[in-house]
Amino acid sequence: MMQMHPYILNINEDAQLSGVVKLFIQEGEWDIGLCDYSQRSISIKGLGIQQRHAVFRNEQRRVTLTPLAGSKVIVNGNAVFQTTELQHLDRLILGSNCTYLFIGYPSERGGESSTGPSQTDPSLLAVFYDYIKLMPMVAEANQMSQELNKGVEFKLEIKNLALSDSKGHDLEKEIAVRVTCMGKQVWMWSKAKFVNRKFLMEEAYQQHQAEKSGDKVEGLSTAAPLGEDDILIDPSELLGRRLDFQLVLEQCCGLRWIREARNRGVQIGFRLFDSSQPLYSPAVWHNVNPLLDHRVHFASLHTSQRLLDYLQCSALVLELWGLQEGCTDLMSSLEGVRMTTEGIFIIEEASPTHTAPVDSAEPSCSVRVLQQDLEELKSVNTSLRKENHNLREQLNAARNGGDSVRGRSVRPSCDAEFARSLKVFYHSMTSARAQLQRLRRHRPSEESDLLGLRLFVDEQSRLLRDFSEQLEQSVSTLKQDVAAIVRRKRERSGIWS
Repeated sequence: MMQMHPYILNINEDAQLSGVVKLFIQEGEWDIGLCDYSQRSISIKGLGIQQRHAVFRNEQRRVTLTPLAGSKVIVNGNAVFQTTELQHLDRLILGSNCTYLFIGYPSERGGESSTGPSQTDPSLLAVFYDYIKLMPMVAEANQMSQELNKGVEFKLEIKNLALSDSKGHDLEKEIAVRVTCMGKQVWMWSKAKFVNRKFLMEEAYQQHQAEKSGDKVEGLSTAAPLGEDDILIDPSELLGRRLDFQLVLEQCCGLRWIREARNRGVQIGFRLFDSSQPLYSPAVWHNVNPLLDHRVHFASLHTSQRLLDYLQCSALVLELWGLQEGCTDLMSSLEGVRMTTEGIFIIEEASPTHTAPVDSAEPSCSVRVLQQDLEELKSVNTSLRKENHNLREQLNAARNGGDSVRGRSVRPSCDAEFARSLKVFYHSMTSARAQLQRLRRHRPSEESDLLGLRLFVDEQSRLLRDFSEQLEQSVSTLKQDVAAIVRRKRERSGIWS
């Protein structure tokens, strides 16, 4: 009884699977798509099939097909968007690859038996088999053309699909591929030509992908960070260069508390290099094997030998802190710590002297000379103190011998002057020390450009000259005072002899 109704017959690239599915279209409206909740629905599945894909309407022995919004429906090779009346042996494509053949009422079948797919024209089925096979190949060709920016579009067509000769016999059907270049030039390729060109396109595409992959690897090889298996043979190669490294705290395993309680937490604290304040990981609570997953990124803008020695020879001490319920988390003190906007800790900065070594070489030499003079003055001061001690002992002996008047007359004239000279010298050295502290704190701005660095070097040179002049003047004054005191003592040395 169902054979008296029109139906759609599936077509598959495998001949054994073609014609095995018949979907009958009875009187009334029938929804076709993924939906199967209604009694008047035809359920199909496939790529691009929507919940309600289209509507078949069978009224007065006429069957129409109405696509719904957003659905893809092709009838006899042409995309349709409005209600279309179906004729016997019309070819339907629903979605991307669901292909069917429409079989009309028995009166339209021309006396064909209703036993199965054998009543369909074999040549027509062969054309549809080829069509289904070429559909994914055409899609791949369009994708490759798009990625290679060729501007070529491929589209499948069936030649002589609805044409017939003068006697009413259908013309031989043939698969063709319409090739459009830049929307202007159009070629029609046969199936064999398209398949041949498809292999050539695949070779060109694979070569393009290989070149593209090679460019990426070459570009990354010069700037890729060292991995876990990479080895740095000579660490001294890092001197004066930027060095980035991470401290990773993944997990703390096997914690044991004196008194077991689930309301306990842990934190890890550590100090790296010359940091004055410790850094702490986030607190993790209620776990004896807490997963920390804490990463800290450190960077040295100008790697020094001291940092390399620390990384090679020193050990990082991790402090395990236990937290009880009600305790506040330990916070990292970031006072005086320089960080970038990406959260990178700067542990060493580029020395300002490296920006202009030629300009700062002369002041540095002057400072070294002044330091040598200062050491000599310290040794002279030590010898003078010893001599002063001996003179005091001789003075005490003279007092005991009855010559106290002369002793009292000499002591104020020598010791008082020497004490006064030292007081003046220490006072001048205090101001010189303050000047030296200003030099140490004087650093260029982080946003300084080349002009700003030059201005900084000029200012630094001026401060160094002022400091050297002040230090030289203080030392010269002390030399003169000490020389005068020694000379007077030697002139009067006959008093204690």
